[in-house]
Amino acid sequence: MPIVCLEALHVSSLERIKMREYFKPNIFWGHNLRCWLNGVKYFFRWGRWSWQRAFRGWADCDVWSIDSYLSEVIPPMIERLNGITHGYPADLYGGEKKWGEILTKIQQGFEASSRIRNLDNWDKDSPWTEEDVERFKQADDRDLERMNDGLELFKEHFLSLWD
Repeated sequence: MPIVCLEALHVSSLERIKMREYFKPNIFWGHNLRCWLNGVKYFFRWGRWSWQRAFRGWADCDVWSIDSYLSEVIPPMIERLNGITHGYPADLYGGEKKWGEILTKIQQGFEASSRIRNLDNWDKDSPWTEEDVERFKQADDRDLERMNDGLELFKEHFLSLWD
């Protein structure tokens, strides 16, 4: 393969300097190697965590932030229960329709807690004005109310979450 001279490519002198600086060995090459090694290490950790979830039901990394883990796991489970339910609690007046509404509110409560925790209501890309901050706070307050309602229903109907 022929060696191409940068001057032959009609590259400006500033671009040549940038290209030479880019390929010059520096400390970031070690950083890239470290990132690659961390990726390998994380791959083995992921395998261990998968094994723990399969045999224990939860992994060590799930304990680091139980609120986040439950906010991710419970809504799909409640949605599935709501979709395949064959009955409802005997002491619930209103029947299967009322039970579906309760399950939906529980699911929405956990989804709201996930939005609060991840700051999803806050715009991270643009600078904020006072109106924006008020709007974000109002959205957080609505989600906080939705979360509290869902958690109360979850607590009240905890022993009825079966199919």
